[in-house]
Amino acid sequence: MNILTLDVETTHREKANGKTTPLPYFGNSLVSIGYKWLENEQVTYDCYYHSTEPPTENAHRGMQASLDRADVIIGQNFKFDLNWLRECGFTYEGYIYDTMVSEYILARSERWPLGLASLAEKYSDVQKQKDVILPYIKEGKTFYDIPWDVIVEYGIADVLSTEQVALAQLELAAFAMGDTPVNLASPDDRSKLFYSCVVRNKDRWSSTFNLGHEIRGAGRKPKRRPRMSRADFNRNVFNETDVIYKTRGSQCSDCGGKGRYVARKKDGTLGKAVRICKPCEGKGVRYESTGEVAGFKLVPRDVYSVASAGFKTDKETLENVMISLRGDAREFAEAYIRYSAVRTYISSFLDGMENNMDENSIIHTEFMQCVTATGRLSSRNPNFQNMPRGNTFEIRRAVESRFDGGSILEGDYAQLEFRVAGFLAGDSTVRSDVEAGTDVHSITAGIIGCTRQEAKAHTFKPLYGGVSGTEDQKRYYTTFKEKYAEVSQWHEVLQKDAVTKKHIRLPSGRQYAFPHAKWTDWGAATDRTAICNYPVQGFATADLLPMALVLLDRAVASEGLQSVICNTVHDSMVMDVYPGEEQKCIDMMAECMLAIPQETLIRYNVEYDMPVGIELKMGKNWLDLEEVLTV
Repeated sequence: MNILTLDVETTHREKANGKTTPLPYFGNSLVSIGYKWLENEQVTYDCYYHSTEPPTENAHRGMQASLDRADVIIGQNFKFDLNWLRECGFTYEGYIYDTMVSEYILARSERWPLGLASLAEKYSDVQKQKDVILPYIKEGKTFYDIPWDVIVEYGIADVLSTEQVALAQLELAAFAMGDTPVNLASPDDRSKLFYSCVVRNKDRWSSTFNLGHEIRGAGRKPKRRPRMSRADFNRNVFNETDVIYKTRGSQCSDCGGKGRYVARKKDGTLGKAVRICKPCEGKGVRYESTGEVAGFKLVPRDVYSVASAGFKTDKETLENVMISLRGDAREFAEAYIRYSAVRTYISSFLDGMENNMDENSIIHTEFMQCVTATGRLSSRNPNFQNMPRGNTFEIRRAVESRFDGGSILEGDYAQLEFRVAGFLAGDSTVRSDVEAGTDVHSITAGIIGCTRQEAKAHTFKPLYGGVSGTEDQKRYYTTFKEKYAEVSQWHEVLQKDAVTKKHIRLPSGRQYAFPHAKWTDWGAATDRTAICNYPVQGFATADLLPMALVLLDRAVASEGLQSVICNTVHDSMVMDVYPGEEQKCIDMMAECMLAIPQETLIRYNVEYDMPVGIELKMGKNWLDLEEVLTV
């Protein structure tokens, strides 16, 4: 197998907000490409565009020949490099090993630093050469102006460290998934191996952070413990946890990796009593202390929604708090909710759009695949995933086609998460309602007394195991559980798996780890909402929708259309349609979205037999859309 490690360097142009970006859409140029074959020691480093160094002769031809030969390319955050390769006319259809994505998978979605500098420090002998490049960056120079010998030193180090990180990750994965005691499928072993905090006393920890819960028991009158102040909360986090530096593990030699042993008598014969091995604490693994924290920050949750930076002040939390507020306190909370909405609108959307336009007034949001715990895409600069729909703020009207006379086409899956929940649970009532064309959101709105759009959140809540709310909401949740009993039974199965196996698994193979899941006194699992939420959201928006996006991208390329896919929002996709290509794009998007069952069978060997419903809308902007197709 021909394995190629590759890294590109580009210029950094200034955006409207004073920040710089290396993306190709802002007038940047490709400066250099460094690459290395696994079997060779030497790194090839070619110049493409530099103030003093002439372009390397036949660099483009040599690079393309290497891409044609390569079976696998190793890269760090390779979607950036691949974007530039395609921008410069290179083609590559082989496999990709992304060290950033791999680290995200190895860490099981925990917030571990994913940059090359952090990974090189963790895995590689060759460190990222920040120091050689930083003085020039501070002077305002780009890679175009930095001395060529400095760029070469910096770039070669990046290539070598990326390769070493990949090899170390592969070795770790092989070690962890083999017959050795350290196993990535074991949340307990994984938490000790990769994370950095451990609770000193589980009983004391549970007692401390149950403050505010009603204490119930036989013959005991329900009562409430006093609330915990923010200072007390932070103090308890500090006092009740220990930071560990256990980042590397090996089989314990004292017990042979078993964690337990039988002591020998003085005459050399084996005794009967089984003892826990103290050096490895019964885990079968002994850890080497290093000088770095593994990177996991433990932020426990109490009943008053404490966030890492203090108490939460999001809309839902404040609305729940307002139920018990009166007078000035309630007025203040209502005013804060309005203020927060306007502030978010201005900072995230208005400023975000203005500051991230290129010279042609085109916005290129950055999609991230390694941020959300469920696996679905998120975006930033600006966040196009959470643009208001127009009920309060009509920001979507500002999003128009880049083409003169062009249109915006949006395709939306009908009740996708509801259908996915029914499929995963095997709920026959969900299936019959879908086949009958029942609009579950309208039913929800009728029971609770709200608009259809507002009802969506309430429809989704029992899908994710929610039970609390107003009396009308509780009545609806009870109705939902009774009607879709198999979904509720499936929730119980998920909780049982999370508590006993410490993970849950989707038909696609995607896994979610819950290393600390346990049964509570009231019969539900800890993190119940996440346990019930992740499978539905993950399968719908992280497994199914991306397949439709990939199919649509291939179809657009094969037809040679000038229209482009410009956005995706959870269970929908958006295209910027070139004039005259409207009907082709409508037909193409519909075909790709409806191909989900066949593609699921091909990719995952899963028969997704739930009926697929789609709705396509088109208009001159992203807000004022008219229906063009419903299936």
